[in-house]
Amino acid sequence: MSVKFLDPLDLKVLRALAKDAQESFSSIAKKIGVSPKTVQTRFNRMVEKRIIMQCSIIVDLSKLGYKGRAYLMITLKEGYGKEKLLAILGKMENMFVGIEVIAGTCDVFAVVAFKNFQDIFNYVLSVKNLPGIAQIDVDLTDDILFPMASSYNVLVSK
Repeated sequence: MSVKFLDPLDLKVLRALAKDAQESFSSIAKKIGVSPKTVQTRFNRMVEKRIIMQCSIIVDLSKLGYKGRAYLMITLKEGYGKEKLLAILGKMENMFVGIEVIAGTCDVFAVVAFKNFQDIFNYVLSVKNLPGIAQIDVDLTDDILFPMASSYNVLVSK
């Protein structure tokens, strides 16, 4: 079973999960007219084939005291590795996403949650003081909803 060969039933299961990743198999089964076992089998097969890579949640960060997100576009000095920076960023508090940029004006893109201006100022300063950082451009948003994978649970566990 590859992505090209998803049948209509697989697509119905995917659409239901896209609307609510926590919906039960029995609820999905009722909606699409099959047994819960069929939904579970289809789901497991799509997970096995890595069509479904994870089920995530969306967190309202304002309920945890956060006021927004900052997008950091980080440029490295010549000769510094992106992988090493990503490993450091991944251990920093409030970091959601750190990804290597393959083509663009920066080398690494990161998303950080903040509670106030001083919070983000201190965060940017701590990143700027890491070895190999040439420049950081910052964009701020007051959007507080964010999809979270299970590996990014630092905010929720505090």
